[in-house]
Amino acid sequence: MTVRRLLVVVALAALLLSLFGAETVPAQDAPPEDALLAEKCGLCHSGHRIYILEPAKLKETIERMRSKNPDWISTIQSEHIARVVAKIANDPNVIAIRLAWTESVGRGTALFNDQTLGKKGVSCSSCHKKPEAFRQIEDTYPRWNAKLKRFVGLDETILTMMREKVGADVAATDQRLMDLLIYLKSR
Repeated sequence: MTVRRLLVVVALAALLLSLFGAETVPAQDAPPEDALLAEKCGLCHSGHRIYILEPAKLKETIERMRSKNPDWISTIQSEHIARVVAKIANDPNVIAIRLAWTESVGRGTALFNDQTLGKKGVSCSSCHKKPEAFRQIEDTYPRWNAKLKRFVGLDETILTMMREKVGADVAATDQRLMDLLIYLKSR
């Protein structure tokens, strides 16, 4: 995990605790919930996952993570994490973010498969058959572009592909670019 990701998770946890207040942890051996989120969840996940996690799948998701390594997250810790994340996930502002994310994923899905997006009659899926391969794509950027002789971000890479490979007339500020980014990150 990158230092940047850990700092984002810790900052998000601190912000959320300041907004919602911290609860005391009844178990003597369990650290505070904000530390649990940073330590247990932040090791592999970025903070934005809380915003897009469906509350109905919360316990199932936490249990799935716990089952991967039961020694890493104890039962009591998973209960604390579930309580804090549920509180965050049910906040009206977070619900609005989750809805906007879901709508963007839908638009991105359509764009990924749209052969009319550009002038060349191809879509992203013409070359990229398995969008689930993009699951951890943000971890691979920025990356060195030998042609440009500099580092580029994922958004610039997608923009370049949309223009050069698909033939789309798209600006860097076009919502379609963001919809594709969100779709790829949702895989």
